[in-house]
Amino acid sequence: MKRTSFFMALACLIFLPWLASGQHWTVAKCLEYAHKNNQSRQSRQKLILAADWERKSVIGRLAPKIDVKAGIDHYWEIPVQVFPGELVGQPAGTYVPIKLGTPWMGNIGIEANLNLVDPQTWQAIRLSALQQQAKKNELLSFEKTLSKNVRMSYYQLQALNKGLSLAKDSYHNYQEIHQLITRQYDKGFTDKIALNQSTSMMKELQNQLSRKNTEVHNALLDLKFWMGFPLADSLLVNNSEDMEILPTSGFITEELPDYESQKVKLSIAAQELKSAKAAWYPSLSLRSYYSKMGFGQSLDFIGQSRWIGSGFIGLQLTVPLFSLSKQFYDPGKQKARLESAELEFLDYLNSQQKHYLEEQQLHLEAVQDLKTQEAQLKLARENVALSYQKLEKGIINMIELRQAQQDLNEATEKLNKSNQNLLQHAVELYYLTSQKL
Repeated sequence: MKRTSFFMALACLIFLPWLASGQHWTVAKCLEYAHKNNQSRQSRQKLILAADWERKSVIGRLAPKIDVKAGIDHYWEIPVQVFPGELVGQPAGTYVPIKLGTPWMGNIGIEANLNLVDPQTWQAIRLSALQQQAKKNELLSFEKTLSKNVRMSYYQLQALNKGLSLAKDSYHNYQEIHQLITRQYDKGFTDKIALNQSTSMMKELQNQLSRKNTEVHNALLDLKFWMGFPLADSLLVNNSEDMEILPTSGFITEELPDYESQKVKLSIAAQELKSAKAAWYPSLSLRSYYSKMGFGQSLDFIGQSRWIGSGFIGLQLTVPLFSLSKQFYDPGKQKARLESAELEFLDYLNSQQKHYLEEQQLHLEAVQDLKTQEAQLKLARENVALSYQKLEKGIINMIELRQAQQDLNEATEKLNKSNQNLLQHAVELYYLTSQKL
């Protein structure tokens, strides 16, 4: 029993990828896969992690900074300090040179620094938090764009598959017409010119079918790319799934997909100005140091010398009085950048509203065009059917037949393009109104 269960589990592991590749993917499944496997999205997640480490690094400036220092020096010429002779009982006006140290000297110590009041660090912490939020907003914006691209690619692939199906139908239907013309030629009811013209039309339909296959192939690659799906693996979409009617909620600036990303840029520019102004304020830090020094005539002084210790603890106040660069030029630069960011934000809102109004009008136009092309296709099919009826009766008019077939091909192509055009504007409107893509 255990052996049977083992082989069943092993078979599932082996054939699961094959079964998955044979499944028909819905748009919802493609979107879910893309949000888990798209490499650009994963890269942006890593940038958020990096921004979080950057924020922690800035916060770490508030923690004590402790350093241990040690060193050994060898002097082949010992420094000399000259003192007045009166200090050691020598006549006035004389000087006594005294060597400061020995040929070998060493030191070891520990130094600690703690920022008690540091306006620049506090402003840097606020700035790093905003920068981390900016990365999160960029990820959200990219996810919406990714969803839009996956949805657009999926629907375009569906439309192209339908166009391919129509092209196959046209080709197979004309095969019957060509066979009928061939029979008429064999019976002597028509001439070689009519047969050659019919053969030429067959070749044109074959070329059209080949182009449609290429379009479907490239559209499938596009969908796989946005999903992060292996390009060489099989992916079957559900062509029977109806395209969703994508509702829109109207133009609301706060619901624009990039609104939060653009808005946080304003906050960052304002915070950078505050950070620049923080250079005007004083800072206070607690400093402490303890060290020991050793002396000797040779290197073995390390273990034999009597090490002399010294240490201190104190406060250090730094008051910036004048710095042309930090106190004047940098704040002026950041103020100009803030004003530029404000203008860019207004320009973004205006451009998005303009884009929305254009897409809204183009969407209405695409709806009307689709109805027109559907009617044109219906007429073209009817004309081909009437031409076929004439052929069955022995009436062969190749000029009329060629024109009817060309009209059908053009009507089919225009309907395909109209379908793609409509879904493109529908998805774009859906994206601009920040619906859940």
